[in-house]
Amino acid sequence: MLDAASSLIAHNRRRLVNELQDLGIRKRLRAGNPERAELPARPRVLEFPNRFHEEAFLLEHIRRLHESGFPLEEAAVLFARHRQSEALMDLLEKSGIPYQSRRSVNLLDEPLIANLRMVLSYLVRELRRPFAGEDLLPRLLHFPFWGLPEGALVRLAAALQREAGRSSWRAALLDAKGLAEWLTPEDAQALHRVGRLLEGLLEKVQELPILRFLELLLNQGGVLAYVLEHPQKDWHLHCLHTLLQFVEEEAARNPRLGVEGLLEVFERMDEHGIPLETTRALQGEGGIHLLTAHSAKGLEFRKVFLLGCTEDQWGPAKVVGNRRFHLPDTLTWAA
Repeated sequence: MLDAASSLIAHNRRRLVNELQDLGIRKRLRAGNPERAELPARPRVLEFPNRFHEEAFLLEHIRRLHESGFPLEEAAVLFARHRQSEALMDLLEKSGIPYQSRRSVNLLDEPLIANLRMVLSYLVRELRRPFAGEDLLPRLLHFPFWGLPEGALVRLAAALQREAGRSSWRAALLDAKGLAEWLTPEDAQALHRVGRLLEGLLEKVQELPILRFLELLLNQGGVLAYVLEHPQKDWHLHCLHTLLQFVEEEAARNPRLGVEGLLEVFERMDEHGIPLETTRALQGEGGIHLLTAHSAKGLEFRKVFLLGCTEDQWGPAKVVGNRRFHLPDTLTWAA
């Protein structure tokens, strides 16, 4: 790599050493580690018909390394954009090959946070006008953290259809006698419990400060219990912690912030493309590193693969001011 860099730099005719040739001054990049200074390894450039062939070849190569006992944590796959690695991640997971990756994500796009936003939207609508959130209720009742029995909502929907619109979803959830007549005792008790929970949240939404209300929702709504039993517990806990931290900062700036105001903040962020950014770490013990070229600067690996070296991925950015890392023009496009 240093030899390739030296060759590229040598084309720069404005270098000071080119103007001082009479003094015999020369500058050459050399590896500082004696063990790496004279390695015989040379980069290999492989061409594939399309990205599917490339990913299949790379997967098979990594699989062989893994089966041979090579420590995958000493290897890395580099790419220009995170989305280039999504298919490879999926293939590695299905093949049982561990990998390590870190990426920035918009917390507002995470399903758990989106579900909580819908619950808050329902509460705000109902506060403005009773039964105004009726269209949201069947959807949010499907969220797994309520702990409803499987099929309970289908059976309730069928019962309400038989009632020919004489009862709303909200009213039905609070009608313990009606639920007992329409459904099994297990279904009736579970649905009535969620109905009473939502009514309790409606009573507290304007009474409590925003942060305390969210903590109440997470605890009494079963969200925290659900997250603690989830296979991706650490990630979901991180999402909740980041959300509460953001709300705490917003409330410090605006002490009068309530649920409705918080939803308006989220809507403005969506409208203007402002993410609630956090970093997601995908860890597999002893796994191969999947990194953007920018993230890999300064790191060292025994084996390195460059994924998808095509102009559309690694070419120069067309947006003014974009400092995205890209490959030398001699590799991906004409000078």
